[in-house]
Amino acid sequence: MPDSTSSPVTLSFADGDDLALPDVQPRWHLGRLARRIECWREHQLIRNALELAGDPTLVLDLSRVTGRYWPVLAEHPSRVIIAAADSPAQFEARRQRHPPAQREHIRVLPASAFAFDLPDKSVDCVFCMRPMAGNGRRGAILRELHRVTRDAVILAARAGDVGSFQRDFTAAGFRLRGRFDFLPLFSAAQVAVLRKSN
Repeated sequence: MPDSTSSPVTLSFADGDDLALPDVQPRWHLGRLARRIECWREHQLIRNALELAGDPTLVLDLSRVTGRYWPVLAEHPSRVIIAAADSPAQFEARRQRHPPAQREHIRVLPASAFAFDLPDKSVDCVFCMRPMAGNGRRGAILRELHRVTRDAVILAARAGDVGSFQRDFTAAGFRLRGRFDFLPLFSAAQVAVLRKSN
């Protein structure tokens, strides 16, 4: 939830479901098989997006749920994941739940979402599985992501939103490289890949 007393581009890392799949039923209403299919499809989309983004080796993870996507992000043998977290203790607790081979890939960055102390062009890709639909500060957020990435941004979106974001993407210095539907004809959720246009 936006904090009106903080930076114009600060959001909280409050725990809760990521919204990469905003129109999928709550997890507690899904059976075990449905959850496994959802997870498989979600990971498949992320792999496709990472490939389209050039298989980045240094990724800033802005996922709302700490650690949710580390298993698929850590599949690349030389990838380093910088996980932004506003609670180092919570981050470490989540990190310890993952196998040692995955933990070796992960570094913590104490930060509030979209308000982090990183130099310009400090990562290859920003991985942002949180929606920006309806957010009046979307342009400021995209400009900050443009500042810290050398090349690409992967983010969650709804099917109807990506087109309406085109003006914001362009103004922030991005071009739409591609997008992937979660379940065509059944879900409005997408994963979009942006590349820097300059």
